[in-house]
Amino acid sequence: MALVADPDGAWGPEKQTLRHVAWEGYGTGERGRLATALATHPDPVVRQAATEALTAWSRSAELLGLAADSSFSVRKSAWYCLGLVPRDPALAEPAWEYMLAAGGTTAYEALRTYVAHAPAREAKERLVALAQIDGRESIRTQAISCLAELGAVGELESLVPLLREPPGVTWGVHIEIVDGLRTLGLPAPDLDDLAAVDHLELMRSVVALRCATQNSDGSTGGSRPRCA
Repeated sequence: MALVADPDGAWGPEKQTLRHVAWEGYGTGERGRLATALATHPDPVVRQAATEALTAWSRSAELLGLAADSSFSVRKSAWYCLGLVPRDPALAEPAWEYMLAAGGTTAYEALRTYVAHAPAREAKERLVALAQIDGRESIRTQAISCLAELGAVGELESLVPLLREPPGVTWGVHIEIVDGLRTLGLPAPDLDDLAAVDHLELMRSVVALRCATQNSDGSTGGSRPRCA
């Protein structure tokens, strides 16, 4: 408590100390007092450090409060940390609503938090919709990545037709789908058109999926790549 007792004082070195505190070592009574002091501190550096403490103590309510903080760095850290606390279905819908309205990194951190706490069936359905129609490419790619992490085979296969569409801002959606198919051990679809694109990362993903398919069952999903 001494570190945050004088919020208006000259205590720059103490901010660095907060980065190295073993928060798990505090008892229940101390945690409650510290949670309030850290989460309501006027300095955003301290409030950001509070997200680490609150995560260690599984204090979701205070983290959810910081997810609406005026500081971008605090909000981003809070949404990230909310994805690390024990599963709580009550956190899913606030994360979803925030993600729909937000942009940038806070949006996809909120999406990951939503997936961590939402019912799996609901999450898969919503992730497919995001991957198909959301206007933010970062959200589309994150949704596809989450589907792969959830082992959503049927849902990921339903996105294969997107591989025939032109890219948005980048080839990110195509790369995530191809990588997701490989992650889930699914066979390569027809990738000849993508293989002809002059894009190194996309080419690597296509070759990796084709090689995985070839090594598993001898098929190639198109012209044969060189596989070790």
